[in-house]
Amino acid sequence: MKSILSALLVMCCMSMVSSAQAQATQRHKLFDQQPDQISMNIQTLEQVMNAREGQQTTVQFSPAFAFTGTVISNEQKYHNLQTVLIKSPMFDQALFSLSRINTEDGLVQYSGRILHAQAEDGYMLKKTNQQDYRLTKINTVSVLEECSFQ
Repeated sequence: MKSILSALLVMCCMSMVSSAQAQATQRHKLFDQQPDQISMNIQTLEQVMNAREGQQTTVQFSPAFAFTGTVISNEQKYHNLQTVLIKSPMFDQALFSLSRINTEDGLVQYSGRILHAQAEDGYMLKKTNQQDYRLTKINTVSVLEECSFQ
């Protein structure tokens, strides 16, 4: 009887472990061939902000890295906030989100990310000085929290 209970307990544990492993999301690297940091200028960011919804557009981040996709949204959410979303089939439907914020003191700031829920890597836009920004590669596991619905 003890051996049957032990065998059932072992089988139950193995079943739970294999089930948990099957539910774990397999992440892949989308931007493995791209540089870790890319300098950006205001003109490139402004071109993105002027794209129209439904338009095909290419954002040339560097000579070797172009993000081509469809503008799925360009919204002026508030008087001081505009956000553009571009979805790229070249990068497994990854999203480039760029926001322009007009501060109360008249300055313009940008915030952006390139993310894909199943990708291990992505990019975050960071300000380096008054006129320049930099796309910096990030590990998305630390940014995106996995959710599971049962």
